[in-house]
Amino acid sequence: MRTKLSKRTETSWLKKKTESLLLSEQHRWKLEGKLRVYMSGTMTDRKIGPMLAERKKAANLLRKNGHVPYDPAVGEEQHWKKGKVPSNLSRSIMKKFVKDDLKLIDACGAMIVLTGDRCSDGTWHEMIYAKKRKKIVVLIAPKRATDKLVTWATVLYHCSPTLQDAVKYINREARRVR
Repeated sequence: MRTKLSKRTETSWLKKKTESLLLSEQHRWKLEGKLRVYMSGTMTDRKIGPMLAERKKAANLLRKNGHVPYDPAVGEEQHWKKGKVPSNLSRSIMKKFVKDDLKLIDACGAMIVLTGDRCSDGTWHEMIYAKKRKKIVVLIAPKRATDKLVTWATVLYHCSPTLQDAVKYINREARRVR
């Protein structure tokens, strides 16, 4: 069953999301010298409270380390019903999400995957897209980092056991490529 939104609600949401992207593009100069970090990770079918707490914690630590977090979840809350992020949004909304997320990834120099041990198909596509564009990509993946889960991702991406270790990795890589 798809989440149905009135045409007015969907148009309002799309306008708000587009305005927030344009605002971030217009003020890019303020970010000189700071690494923009895209916060990726599974949102679908997760409880909203813990998912938002995880994202807030990551954003705060990134800011504390001098980075600028870009969170694609910002502005999407009106689509979340009954305490979970739905897995059945309309095609037009998903197309807009994908388009906006790819723009955000392009605007960033790094990606932190908050759910590296349990990635959604959207997260996998974001990771591949970022890697192809030579972005720093790190997964917070305790199982992968300790070889309890070994897959292609374990070989192709840097896996950190904790958020703090992932941010340290971003810091090191950012210094190395500057």
